[in-house]
Amino acid sequence: METYEENKEEFLLFTEDIGQGKETLEKVPSLPSRLYYTYIKHVPYVAYKVIFQNVDTFQTWHDSLGHSGVGMMRKIISN
Repeated sequence: METYEENKEEFLLFTEDIGQGKETLEKVPSLPSRLYYTYIKHVPYVAYKVIFQNVDTFQTWHDSLGHSGVGMMRKIISN
């Protein structure tokens, strides 16, 4: 990552070293407050197709996010 200025506007560049130079993968604009912003395109059903095909993979993914299990959720709801 590096910053880049063009026409008095600052950008954050995501680059990749390709041996004889760098290739820009993404150019992210900045706001006047010097915060950067980007848009994320929604790709429908990708998580469902990849993560939910295998129950063990889903459980690992779910646990890594720190979500409570079904038993804990039942205790929370009943109290």
